[in-house]
Amino acid sequence: MATMKTIFIQTFEEAGAGLLENITAAVGEVFGIETVPGRNLPEPKSSLDRRRSQYRAQCFLDALSEERESLSRKASGGLLLLGITRLDLFVPRLNFVFGAAEHEAGAAVVSVHRLEPEFYGNTPDRELLQTRLLKESIHEIGHVLGINHCGDPRCIMHFSSIIDDTDAKGPGFCSRCRIRLHVHDQWP
Repeated sequence: MATMKTIFIQTFEEAGAGLLENITAAVGEVFGIETVPGRNLPEPKSSLDRRRSQYRAQCFLDALSEERESLSRKASGGLLLLGITRLDLFVPRLNFVFGAAEHEAGAAVVSVHRLEPEFYGNTPDRELLQTRLLKESIHEIGHVLGINHCGDPRCIMHFSSIIDDTDAKGPGFCSRCRIRLHVHDQWP
């Protein structure tokens, strides 16, 4: 099934049609690695925090880690999973996150919820949504591959605390993070 290195892009049932195909091709180009669409996964049990009306990012990472273990039994090489959901994610101590990642689990998740222009009262813009989704996907995959946050606001590895941060950063790695990417190309 998988070759030397593969990125599987999974959607959770809320992710919607059309996002998966575009993001799969774009992520594959950025990393120069085989990138394939995975299957739709159900919303993880116990992920909803009713008090916050948000979903625990860790539950999605756990579900992706389990899926990765299943796929690993059929694969012959390194693989990591990127999940995409429309649900609003959070981690403890933060109001929300655009995404989350765990190196050891070989998994990352990105939420489309706050990437959509409509969330901010703007008209729908599919191209802007795709650009934001690609940036956050590359960012989270970078974490899975061992790269930490970068202080350069134009670097893809810069932490986005608001959507303007995501819009301001480029689609690529700064020179320091590009070196780190090759040095830390540590597939879980």
